[in-house]
Amino acid sequence: MRSVPAPSASRLRSALAAWTTAAFALAGPAVADWAQREVVDPRSGDAEIAPSGRNAAGFALDLLREEAGEVLAIFRLPPGERDFLDAMRPPIVALDQGPEQAVLLREGGLTWAAFPVWNGVGDAAAGLLRDLMQGRSVEVTYFLHGGGYKSTRFELEGAAPVIAGAFGVPERLSAEQIARAAELEAAIEEEGVRCLELKGKRRERCLEVARGCIENATSVGELRECIAERSAR
Repeated sequence: MRSVPAPSASRLRSALAAWTTAAFALAGPAVADWAQREVVDPRSGDAEIAPSGRNAAGFALDLLREEAGEVLAIFRLPPGERDFLDAMRPPIVALDQGPEQAVLLREGGLTWAAFPVWNGVGDAAAGLLRDLMQGRSVEVTYFLHGGGYKSTRFELEGAAPVIAGAFGVPERLSAEQIARAAELEAAIEEEGVRCLELKGKRRERCLEVARGCIENATSVGELRECIAERSAR
């Protein structure tokens, strides 16, 4: 019987590399890489160390803190991407394959979009930053210059400790803490709407009272008690 020569080491390495590439392609996107890394603020060109997520397709989600304390997410297209963003339309996000959430576009360009995820106050118990910390994945849908849209997904495993370490907030909160924070956010929004329905000096006074109480309130009860007390003065 004719003997078959053993494959060379180089052929084995090539075969192994091809098999590995195919396996990753079949498995789908890899877990996003979350770390503190140097990123460039596209608005100023300044470099800073910030929490940053990268997915297998090369998209980036960087979290930059403003001087006033607010945290912005900077969504970026991969380097060399042929598509361009519609700089006037905000992305849409969906946590854990749940309902889509519109975000407020703060600034944007052809390759990036900036939107707020946290006001910088408290433990980030409610809002998009906490969703990123406690969720499993986030899908970002972005609109294209010239029409149409596409989407990409970031896995969130490993995001919580990176974000918590950068911004000094708890890595995990209980469902009860998150629910209380969501109730407070809803009450704050309700109070803002009520003030805006007023006119003239009554509106100005209402907003002044609301701002003073919002800064220190940690529950709906505290907020309403503060507003009632200050409004009666």
